[in-house]
Amino acid sequence: EIRLQLIEKLVEISPSYLEKAFLMSAGSEATENCLKLARRHAHVTHGKAKNVIVSFEGAFHGRTLGSQMMGGIPGLKNWIINPDPDIIQVPHPNGYYTSDTSFDTFEKSLRDQGVNPEHVAGIILESVQGATVFTVPRDYARSLSKWARDHDALMIYDEVQMGFGRTGKFFGYQHYDVEADIVALGKAISGSLPISATLARSEIMDVFKPGEMTSTHTGNPVACAAALANIEIMVEENLIDRCAKMGTIFKKQVDEIVEGHAICGFGNALGLIAGIQIVNPGTKVPRKDLAYRINQRLYEKGIMVFCPVGPATVKLAPPFTIPEDALMEAMRVLDESIGEISEEEGLG
Repeated sequence: EIRLQLIEKLVEISPSYLEKAFLMSAGSEATENCLKLARRHAHVTHGKAKNVIVSFEGAFHGRTLGSQMMGGIPGLKNWIINPDPDIIQVPHPNGYYTSDTSFDTFEKSLRDQGVNPEHVAGIILESVQGATVFTVPRDYARSLSKWARDHDALMIYDEVQMGFGRTGKFFGYQHYDVEADIVALGKAISGSLPISATLARSEIMDVFKPGEMTSTHTGNPVACAAALANIEIMVEENLIDRCAKMGTIFKKQVDEIVEGHAICGFGNALGLIAGIQIVNPGTKVPRKDLAYRINQRLYEKGIMVFCPVGPATVKLAPPFTIPEDALMEAMRVLDESIGEISEEEGLG
């Protein structure tokens, strides 16, 4: 019963076109499920030649075999001896490491890799990249959605890291004014306990019969109860709106820090998620060593942030409930720590 209550609640608070939900235990399972649904739907509706899954360079979609092959970080999947030839990556239009943010880059990459557009079953995109906190231009996202519709490909959004309010909207992709065919959720659903979900349109979810996607710990009752309580608190305390409001303050602070330090090549913030790229001054050459030192300095000063991810990203994800004065103090300490490391390296 508790599983059913959670499924009904997820559907209730999601956009109306996401009509069904399926519960799992981890984000990797959710994205792997997206892969299965997209391909099975394509095979049923168009035949097995429609099998290609397109993802983006720099993406992280999990650590299971399928989810890792969809990821766009080569170092995380060099253990895979026989990668799936029908899972490909295209450049991410982040505007920093990839200067051309036009949608032409997507179509050109498919042509260069010899991909027939009619063979694309689905496109998976993080609304905000977890490893870099890069977003995509709104026009690009809209063009991508139109391309998917025109070629009967499913648009999949991986919201495991950014969904459930982190960006100031329920789903991160809603910032782009687009719709999704399939969505992967995790992490923030329960606040800490192991549970994830895949949401999709009915005609997509129904390509598998009841029981064909389940596993032993699917929809663990304790995690389901925690998720329901978590959703209730988020709604009652308007935490998503709070993320949006605090995000305005957060972004201003991030922008000022990036502007003030030569080793900060690029910064991006949306809601209560931010990433700062640490580089050699005057270049875009990542300096992961400096990112690690900044991380350690912050820890010594009482601020915990993500271990550097991506090329050399200092990733910040404050709690939804952080008081404004605590956020400002944390950003002051971040500014101070980056300045100290810069000075010690003679890069100020």
